[in-house]
Amino acid sequence: QDILQFLKITKETYEIIIAADVLIYIGNLDEIFKHSFKKLDKNGRFIFSVEELKFGTYKATYNGRFLHNSRYINKQLEKNKFFIETSRRTKIRKEHNKWVNGIIYSVMKDV
Repeated sequence: QDILQFLKITKETYEIIIAADVLIYIGNLDEIFKHSFKKLDKNGRFIFSVEELKFGTYKATYNGRFLHNSRYINKQLEKNKFFIETSRRTKIRKEHNKWVNGIIYSVMKDV
């Protein structure tokens, strides 16, 4: 099921939501962050990875994936009341025998 649709319809709340190699398929992340915040328990964590974009906000690539700029991510997280617990630039996976640079975030509800 589509992650956004799931977050909108589920009645459950969660201690943790993990989206590893998921948000690369979504450009604008505002709705994902908004609905993730609503579905997390108090002090809940959202852990996710993105492919890193050096300039701009987000950008579609030739393969249909999206790159995201860290400033854009930080702004959207702040807007949706998340506190960045940690973020780390790292190689997130190999594609065509080359490492893909990305960022892994662990964020908490800012309550």
